[in-house]
Amino acid sequence: MIDLGADVSPGRFIEAAREHSADIVGGSALMTTTLPMQECMVKAASED
Repeated sequence: MIDLGADVSPGRFIEAAREHSADIVGGSALMTTTLPMQECMVKAASED
């Protein structure tokens, strides 16, 4: 498991997944205000 911390950009998230040859990636949205970023993360991952 690689913990990137809080407030990680979608680009950095994808970069880390590539760097570590991740088979599975996950993110969390513990507050409803962080939910919109999850959509950005999914879009960034599916563009690859």
